[in-house]
Amino acid sequence: MDKRHHRDGEGAQQAGAIVDRRGALRRLGAAAIGCVAVACERKAPPATPPPAAAPVQAPPPPQPPQPSLTAADCRGTLIGMARMLEHDGSERFAVVLVDLHDRPLKVRPIAIDFYGHGVAFDPTRPERALVFEKHGPGCAEVDLRVGRMMTKVKTTEDRQFYGHGVFSPDGTRLYCTETMVADGSRRGVVAIRDGRSLALIGTLPSHGLAPHDMVLRPDGKALIITNGGGGPDGEAPNVAVVGIPDGELIERLPFADPRVNAGHVALLPGGGLVTVSAPRDGLDVHDPTVHGDISFWRPSEGKSLRSPGGPEIAKMRAETLSVAVHGPSGQVVATNPDGNHLSFWGIADGKLRHVDRSFVKPRGVTLDLGGKCLAVSHGTVPALTLLDPASHRALKDGVLDQAWFSGSHLFVHDLGPAKG
Repeated sequence: MDKRHHRDGEGAQQAGAIVDRRGALRRLGAAAIGCVAVACERKAPPATPPPAAAPVQAPPPPQPPQPSLTAADCRGTLIGMARMLEHDGSERFAVVLVDLHDRPLKVRPIAIDFYGHGVAFDPTRPERALVFEKHGPGCAEVDLRVGRMMTKVKTTEDRQFYGHGVFSPDGTRLYCTETMVADGSRRGVVAIRDGRSLALIGTLPSHGLAPHDMVLRPDGKALIITNGGGGPDGEAPNVAVVGIPDGELIERLPFADPRVNAGHVALLPGGGLVTVSAPRDGLDVHDPTVHGDISFWRPSEGKSLRSPGGPEIAKMRAETLSVAVHGPSGQVVATNPDGNHLSFWGIADGKLRHVDRSFVKPRGVTLDLGGKCLAVSHGTVPALTLLDPASHRALKDGVLDQAWFSGSHLFVHDLGPAKG
């Protein structure tokens, strides 16, 4: 077994045995009608004859078996981050692309000069993406089609990028999560940049400390931001809904358990949210009561994000890292690298549906463009596996043993047809 150490997008992780092969998975009258005769002096009318029996319907003809889902049914380009250690101890970094249409699947790296975390895609130019460092100065424009890092983006000297960003629907604005570090406050800032020139043109408050993930509300009029919060005695974590363009606080959702450090967020059908999280800064991650988590919020269930709890939550060691929502099967999927824990939860009730512990250090998770396939990055030697979300089984020809995806996330993107 390979016992080398591997570092993912959230920091150094202990390497486990490389067991990146999927094991087999387990799957789990008529009412009678009576009548009462009533005696009377008149002659009873003749009985009504019973209705004629309905003709027997022939059973429907047998349906042909449905073809099994395969990797060839998956669509889009997977994008993630890589950090590679050279023999001399130096590091190289890349944005990694895997086109799901390729047979066999293969890796296309784009060199950058920092370890990326999140990606924002320009909605008006499919080849253009912004890549963000977590806890650092790194941010760059990347041409995904040409395969080259383009413009570097800087923030102010008193702030750091905190991992994520998103474009406005028309591409004219780029919003980035940033944190005040020079004064030690960790106050959250949403930097607003011109979507074309990338020049800084303004800021909004994140309404919390240490903001990290951010998604655009479907109507495009608000940002949904996870604020990690301070230490155990500091400001509590929250998810803030912040209006655009004025930065008003539309809603602040606290966590029922304030020991979490709010991490990544996804939208649920019907207006709800799901977040995954690490233990709050300053807590002892070796304490068995301290673990990663997943929390749900629905508009009809109060104002707090709540964990489903239970024994499987306790097995989520350190950070529960990435999250994806598969509407057709009614499932939320979450990765927990340190617990070797890939879990599936019900969208409607938040209850555990399935756990897969056969993956070593599962990290990124996303759906393909058609919503049919689930992609998971995992392993001490980074690998990729495509799954059927309904059966949780690996797809035929859907395993790439050396995928380079060592970062925290996978993203799926439509690059469109190549030009020229």
